[in-house]
Amino acid sequence: MSSIHRRMSNKHEELLVALGMPTTIKCISRAQLPLVLKSIDYHKFEAFVFNGFGEKLPGNTRKWLAINGKELKGSILPGDTRGLSVVQVVEHSRRRETIAQSYFHGKKSSEVKTVRDLLERESLAGKNISLDALHLKPDTLKIIHGKSGFYLVGLKSNQKELYEDMKHVPKYRKIVADHKTVDEHGGRVDTREYSR
Repeated sequence: MSSIHRRMSNKHEELLVALGMPTTIKCISRAQLPLVLKSIDYHKFEAFVFNGFGEKLPGNTRKWLAINGKELKGSILPGDTRGLSVVQVVEHSRRRETIAQSYFHGKKSSEVKTVRDLLERESLAGKNISLDALHLKPDTLKIIHGKSGFYLVGLKSNQKELYEDMKHVPKYRKIVADHKTVDEHGGRVDTREYSR
């Protein structure tokens, strides 16, 4: 937030001149900035900047894909403990369009192999990918890194050593943003906290 405000302050007079406005107008304060940003419709703002002013970002910079697997209800056969599962690659956007998908039948570890196959077969590895904590594995992340892609992967407390190491990161690196979600489904409550 401070770096955004610093840039605004540095460019404020230049912007006022470009807009033909009096240079006596003051820039909003650092304390006001979060309140202003809360009220912005980011999709409209993005259209304003990228369409209205012709600004260009490489498509890969703006586009993120989520990969996740879910067991299909009613697909468990008598005597089995797991049913048919689908792994989908979904675009992070308003439309949430499915880009690719695959199926597996078996233990949870099969999802890991299915995701790796999708990353390689569908040429997804060079893109920006978000994955849940099940995929926080070197062999999966090497596929994405090897194609110069970016990834955002969950981390759970049952990954004890890495989880303990990551708890110490805020002591050495300042958190610039955090977010918390609470989802309820099927009688289960999932609380997730994100920080960067």
